[in-house]
Amino acid sequence: MIKYWIWLASCLDAGSTHLTPLIERYKTPLNVYKAPISELQASYILSANELKRFNNKSLDRAYKIIDECNKSKISVITYDDDRYPESLRTIIDPPACLYIKGKLQNFTDMPVIC
Repeated sequence: MIKYWIWLASCLDAGSTHLTPLIERYKTPLNVYKAPISELQASYILSANELKRFNNKSLDRAYKIIDECNKSKISVITYDDDRYPESLRTIIDPPACLYIKGKLQNFTDMPVIC
């Protein structure tokens, strides 16, 4: 499933606020991946640039990122992972994936600026 999260992350614009609405509507990145481009367009969730990227269903880039992460001992934590920090999950533009080298810090008790 990680490959679909990475694909989804690569399709969204930097700072995109569209991850949460997509997951609320389609439930999983696999469902987003399978959705016809006409359906995604009709949802009015995505920008024109994002729609162009969502039309590319190649997972080659995702596999390459997974391979590089494995070689470099980098963990991929996705939006639906229990380890994903709740403080990030609730912001307007949460990242679909976090790439962690080493130990993930506990953000629960850390002060944040909103």
